Amino acid sequence: MAKRSVWFVGLGVGGLVLMMTVMAKSASDAKPADTQPTATAPKAARERPKPKEQSPFTPIVGEGGFTLTTPAEKVAYMAGFETSRALLRMFPTLKQNKELIVRGIDDLLDNRVPFNEEQLEQIKYDVQKQVALDRSERQRKKQLQLNQEDMEKFAQREGVRVADNGLLYRVIAEGKPLHPSETDSVRIHYTMSLGDGTVVDDTRQAAQPAEVLVSSLPKGMAQALLMMGEGARWEIALRPDLAYGEQGLNKKVPAYAALWIDVELIAIVGASK
Repeated sequence: MAKRSVWFVGLGVGGLVLMMTVMAKSASDAKPADTQPTATAPKAARERPKPKEQSPFTPIVGEGGFTLTTPAEKVAYMAGFETSRALLRMFPTLKQNKELIVRGIDDLLDNRVPFNEEQLEQIKYDVQKQVALDRSERQRKKQLQLNQEDMEKFAQREGVRVADNGLLYRVIAEGKPLHPSETDSVRIHYTMSLGDGTVVDDTRQAAQPAEVLVSSLPKGMAQALLMMGEGARWEIALRPDLAYGEQGLNKKVPAYAALWIDVELIAIVGASK
């Protein structure tokens, strides 16, 4: 326990100034959470006016007569202020437990931390896990919102149809009245893209069609092929549950991403043995 407190106090003025600089940069660079803005800095601080050239010992008098005079007082106050502002940007709900924040600071500075090293590591692990879960949930909501917007735009295009399962598709070329089954292998060309146009897979660029089992493909793509005739070419839009869902695909397809696929059924190879 003693090592933790000595380390903190040993930072001195220079260490605290460095910490303030890093935390201030983190706060300015961090993107606000999807909930409500939580920074409570005064308007003047947000506009960042140019400081005056004056002695570091010049008193700064705030509302209610609150005054900071010495450099040590200013360092101590700004260390708490900038650290808290950065933390609030990362954890918007921290203000609900203000007393625990103050308790944590007091415990460390007074060398009376009530937890042992093993417990502190467990607490840190639990926090990191929750932060990851919160980040994942924010990303999920953002991705689903983008999907919804992109799907609505696609649905408004001329010739787009909606299948019974919600699959959106546009017929580019009609095929023969010969359809594959789930147990068939098919030879296809396809270009698979994300909503922003990023191509994640393209057999046309490789100039080599793929020969795959229908049932091995993403659910929506497989369902589209079952509806297509040999020689047909469709453009299809797959919402996440018809694509790769919450798992995504390696690093190419993010979790909960919708897919746009230009697929051509070149030939039905035959039933899988």
